[in-house]
Amino acid sequence: MKYKKTILIFISIFILLSFSSAVMADENITDVENTIIVDGSSTNQMNEPTIQTAINNASAGDTIQITGTKYEHCHIIVDKPLTIISDVGTKMETCPSNIKESDGIGIFYFTENASGSVLSGFTFSNDAAKRGSVDPYAIYINGASNIEITNCKITEVSEGPGICIINGSNININQVTVRKSVKGISVSDSKNINITQSVIERNSEAGIYFGGNVESTNIVNNTIYLNNWKGIYYESCVNSNITSNNITANRDNSVQSRSTQGAGIFVNSTIESLKVKGNNIFQNGNYGLYNTYLAVPTLINEKVEEIDQNFFNQHLTRAVFTQQTAQGGTGIIYVESNFYAYEQLCPSTYYEVGLLKDGTRDLVFNEIQEVSPGIYNVSIVRKDTGEIAEYLNTIDLTFFLNKATTRAGIESTDQAKIIRIVNGTGTVDFTDARYKAKGNNITAISPGYGAINFKSTADRLSAFYEVPNSNIPNGTVVIESELIGNNLTKYFGSATPYTVTLIDNDGNHLANQTLILNLNGRNYTRTTDENGTASININFNPGEYTVTATFEETEDYPSSSITNTINILSTIDSADMTKMYRNATPYSATFYDIEGSIIKNQDVRFNINGVMYTRTTDEN
Repeated sequence: MKYKKTILIFISIFILLSFSSAVMADENITDVENTIIVDGSSTNQMNEPTIQTAINNASAGDTIQITGTKYEHCHIIVDKPLTIISDVGTKMETCPSNIKESDGIGIFYFTENASGSVLSGFTFSNDAAKRGSVDPYAIYINGASNIEITNCKITEVSEGPGICIINGSNININQVTVRKSVKGISVSDSKNINITQSVIERNSEAGIYFGGNVESTNIVNNTIYLNNWKGIYYESCVNSNITSNNITANRDNSVQSRSTQGAGIFVNSTIESLKVKGNNIFQNGNYGLYNTYLAVPTLINEKVEEIDQNFFNQHLTRAVFTQQTAQGGTGIIYVESNFYAYEQLCPSTYYEVGLLKDGTRDLVFNEIQEVSPGIYNVSIVRKDTGEIAEYLNTIDLTFFLNKATTRAGIESTDQAKIIRIVNGTGTVDFTDARYKAKGNNITAISPGYGAINFKSTADRLSAFYEVPNSNIPNGTVVIESELIGNNLTKYFGSATPYTVTLIDNDGNHLANQTLILNLNGRNYTRTTDENGTASININFNPGEYTVTATFEETEDYPSSSITNTINILSTIDSADMTKMYRNATPYSATFYDIEGSIIKNQDVRFNINGVMYTRTTDEN
């Protein structure tokens, strides 16, 4: 027993000393309970490679936490399963000078021995190729499996792919942004590749590029846009699923009408299985989905390519197209239930074997439903069965309360909300909105162009619902009308009119509304102008009058009224006088113009018992 104990103590001491010497080799690295922390004191990873040192000293399964905010000269090789993380969005760049002769040509390289690694929380930029490098990348996976890349941003790889995967399997890319690379994500000779909840944008050749010998890929809940000129490209297409993505504006010009080529999905290989479901495929130059003549099914009369529950909108040539071979043959694309805005399909599209597309199974809106007072939903459903398009999670619907015009855009006076649909259904909450006393309505419209048709879907996908008067949500502010007018005093002959303004209780001026003005027992009809104002000229003799303005109830607003007094003053101020015979007291009067100013040095005439006398007014 004593002998064994001595050996154990010796071994323990040896291990401790070895571990301590490894840690002390770099003062910038700290090891705490299987987590190695690399600080930011060495920004130049060529002169002092603290990150590579930490990786070399780590054991399989360790976590390396990088706390520095920025590093350059980053050419890092991972050759064991590690979790490498940053909580500060660490920026990593390659050499700022020519790196053609250096060992590293990119930033992170996972070898086959790195299987099981995780990379999270970094921002990468690699423009070194502008100075003569070759095959650059931000992340390179070669021969590894079970790699997870999450919460990373790739802002630029000037001459190569942002993420390059070769001979990989079970690779998960989640919540990653890849932009301004040649190919955003490039995959070849690999299987089980999952790309989820990521943004792939502005890459110069393709957003996602599947090269030869790739199978079992899942592209789910991503935004793939503004890539030139292919969003998703297939050189091999075996068991691929494209589900619930926004695939938009992948074309050769930023302006859709000026583009000459582009495709959201481009298939240039035989197809063993391709399922495209629940995507928003919008303005991708010429085509939403394009099959070259190579894209023929490997199994004849089997639905190897299915297009279902997608929204195709505004492609210049076809929403779905398949190219003919030199012999005139084509593959067959099985189109299930989709909805379209200004789209055409290639004749080689089928709903099922032998049945050409006839539109009876397209997707439409069902009727708007009231879930509870103030909460409404609408679903996108198959026209013939009413089945909800549950894969569709990618488009925004616009809901309006009491939309006043047919203009689809949101105007300044609109009560509107933009809602992302979930599993084919969009739900809006208008419990906090302002309702009219009666005659309220809800309008829902899909993305796209064209005016709203309140009673049909002729111009664009839309739905309309009249809210029962009894179902206005409790506690909401009901829209009221209010007339604003003032008492008017003016001199006889003045052109100043009586005016009144109609507003709602939000202070909005109500134009083109009819008012009844009752003046001196007679009704006059007036229409409010763009400022909600109506007026009437008054040419009565001096005296006091009452005017009542009334707005009668309409479908949109309740009634209101106001009463004002109009006082018309005489332009001559004089009074009766009594005097004794031969008394010298004169009769006098003061004269005013229509603005109430005294008239000076002007001739006036007095009629006394039929005799006219002319006099000139003095300074008073």
